[in-house]
Amino acid sequence: MRVVSRKIVKAGVIKSSEVQPFERGVLSIRKLVDDHSSVSFAIVKIDGEDDTTVDTGADTFDFVLEGSGTYTINGTVHEVTKGDLVYVPKGSSFSHSGQMTMLGIHNPPFNPEKLEVVS
Repeated sequence: MRVVSRKIVKAGVIKSSEVQPFERGVLSIRKLVDDHSSVSFAIVKIDGEDDTTVDTGADTFDFVLEGSGTYTINGTVHEVTKGDLVYVPKGSSFSHSGQMTMLGIHNPPFNPEKLEVVS
């Protein structure tokens, strides 16, 4: 029998209003969970047009909670709206625009030092 060690996480509530955001231009990211697992969860808000970026550290899944806009991934434009799930593979160039609130899931956890602005 093989035993895998896991961190024990207490049940509870994480208040997004109590989490300091990472902000860059029209982008705001509030990391909710990233130190207890191999993924991170964040509330991502966009209000305008963001720079084209490459995340060299993580695959990204953004679930649109509110609003609508566009994602440009590796040069292909995608219209998105509430209820859509966007997948951006690690190392892909992407930008987003519009007015949206999303649940961002990163695997491995989001690290702003791994973001490279390309335009």
